[in-house]
Amino acid sequence: MSKNDGTAPVRWGAFRFAVVGKLLVSPPKRGELQDALAQLAEQVWEHPVTGEPRRFAVATLERWYYQARNAHRMTLPYSPYQNGKQEAFWNQVENRFLAMLEGCRELSLQLRFATPGGIFAMSI
Repeated sequence: MSKNDGTAPVRWGAFRFAVVGKLLVSPPKRGELQDALAQLAEQVWEHPVTGEPRRFAVATLERWYYQARNAHRMTLPYSPYQNGKQEAFWNQVENRFLAMLEGCRELSLQLRFATPGGIFAMSI
């Protein structure tokens, strides 16, 4: 991982997941977690921001493991580029819609949503 792979929080997140990811994919048997964490603590890792060699304590690795394991959902890092594309698209939709309604105040918009209980309609 190079220093140009995103912001420091993104690099730290990817680093933590890389360190404990194997334990998440292939969890150790009951009673063997501490041994697995001790093996990880013996390894020398490249610091995600400075690139210097670094070791991490068992307690730190254990905290990372449980944070990742207990997360309600795993997400990919936020991409401002993708968000910008979506925002630009919806701005275009909004502008076209407002242009259609301009000068036609008597028009109403009826939205229909399919729900498990049937169709929900709302007039604007």
